[in-house]
Amino acid sequence: MIIEQYQRRADKSNCVEMALMVKKLYLRTISWLHNMENYSEKQMFDMVRGLTTEPKNKAGLFLCTRGEADVMIGQRVYKVRPGVLYIISPIIVVVKLSQSDDYAGIYILDRLEVFFPMVRSMANTIVGLRVYNNPCQVLKQEEIHFISERSKYISEKEKELEACVMVEEKELRARVIELVKQQTMLEVICIYLRGRELLPQQEDTQVGKLFTFILSLLKNYRRHREVRFYAEEVGLSCGHFSNVIKQKTGMTPSTWIARITISNAQTLLCETQMSIKEIAMELNFPEQFTFRKYFKTHIGMSPREYRRRHGMDKRNKTL
Repeated sequence: MIIEQYQRRADKSNCVEMALMVKKLYLRTISWLHNMENYSEKQMFDMVRGLTTEPKNKAGLFLCTRGEADVMIGQRVYKVRPGVLYIISPIIVVVKLSQSDDYAGIYILDRLEVFFPMVRSMANTIVGLRVYNNPCQVLKQEEIHFISERSKYISEKEKELEACVMVEEKELRARVIELVKQQTMLEVICIYLRGRELLPQQEDTQVGKLFTFILSLLKNYRRHREVRFYAEEVGLSCGHFSNVIKQKTGMTPSTWIARITISNAQTLLCETQMSIKEIAMELNFPEQFTFRKYFKTHIGMSPREYRRRHGMDKRNKTL
């Protein structure tokens, strides 16, 4: 099962797990929307390797300088080519769904606190609205040159910072870098104010709802297994939400939630020494009995029996 395969990597890299699922759904709902039943789960999984995601817990900007990529920002997909810039923020989901082999660009990133003064000042203004509604901007040649030169200057200053030995000088140089990044971001905000936005690709708006659901599910399935929570996340009623997910994937939200939860439980049972009680706690079940009942309902056997048949000890004996 596809979910079993990637879920076994969950403890090592939740980010990769999320990216793989988003990519799979992207291909399944856009590229293969009209004939996806002709493809097996394994074929879809094999085609999604190598996906990258934006840095987490950072803020800043990215300017594409080479190649192209399909990037999902919020709930819309954009074709990012050389000269296209977008802002990166922890509050906006940015996932590269596909990219060419030569895709590259310039990152100017730092802690959210560094850019917070700009974010706060523009949050309730027309600029903030434009950044949110039109995250990708097409830059002029002189603007591209400006970002490129600023990136080089920042890199030089960061090298000087690494070479410093005096604490006082380190603090001063670090502050200089922060100020340069802040000034650069203010210039970028001016670009947004002028408003040469890149329009999103024309796609079914329900696809964005689907992506949002999958991202939220992979992040929250341990704490939330009720459909209503995810319906509220995407801004739909429970009935409409269930219809959208079923139409786009062939499975109901409840089935998605159960598959993710059970797949993780199977991984923990087969590949760890955790007790059944510890696994129940890890998956946020109120008690061991509730977890055992949930598992048996979906798998047809108890967690203990599943571990006995499929656990590490069983596999080792067959090697």
